[in-house]
Amino acid sequence: MTNTAQLNEHKQQVTYGFNLAAAGYDRPALRHLRNCAQQLVELAKLQNGQKVLDIATGTGTAAIAIASKVSSTGQVVGIDLSQDMLAQAQQKIKTAEITNIELRQEDAEKLSFSDNSFDAVICASGIFFLLDMLGGLREWQRVTQPGGIVAFSNFGETAFQPMDKIFYAQVKNYGVQIPSACGLLDTPEACLNLMHTAGFEDIEIQTKQLGYYLDNTNEWWEMLWNSGFRIELLQISEEKLEQFKAEHLAEIEKLKTDRGLWLDVETIFVMGKKPNP
Repeated sequence: MTNTAQLNEHKQQVTYGFNLAAAGYDRPALRHLRNCAQQLVELAKLQNGQKVLDIATGTGTAAIAIASKVSSTGQVVGIDLSQDMLAQAQQKIKTAEITNIELRQEDAEKLSFSDNSFDAVICASGIFFLLDMLGGLREWQRVTQPGGIVAFSNFGETAFQPMDKIFYAQVKNYGVQIPSACGLLDTPEACLNLMHTAGFEDIEIQTKQLGYYLDNTNEWWEMLWNSGFRIELLQISEEKLEQFKAEHLAEIEKLKTDRGLWLDVETIFVMGKKPNP
């Protein structure tokens, strides 16, 4: 188990933010996260009996999908820094009566597993929280068997636009600091370069639009409050948060059409193989 007190400031912020967001993480407004995870698992083409590591497992959506692919003869290990996320995942696993998933609190950049421990490593909508994404990928490759795959999903350039740009422009006015890694992996070319640099081969990249309409601006705020955006919102004082919310939603309301508020979810799916010796 990871000692969160020993994490750097960025990881502590991420952990705290997702602990708070965990209870609402599976709400309908955030269904793109479920869709991304399930499609990534399909892309990975997992087989019966495989041992798979699910990084940033969150509430366990990908882990549960993986468990059905590898069947009872396989094994899934889901890791996350957020204990509250893991608690939500554990409850879902218990309700579904799944017995081949183990959950652990782990740092994705400093895994406790031995070299070549897994047939595959999956990370759905999580790699962009790493400040050192190359280092993270190399760590994931380390624990993957030769010939095994590492697969991740990331959001593309148009994802959540134009609301995303409005959000970040406004939070900066409240003194919010944005992680430097934000947006560095939002094109297929950037993903391809990263995978090549990390030493993967047979790299496959697909881009899909998984967007949908939100009914109103309150659903947009629900998505912000129960996802990684919570990390930025936590930097705003309680006294000023309601002011920010009112200002932000007033701008977002201008984007609404008669069909609702379009949520662009351009998603990049990436997979590569660890070379054989």
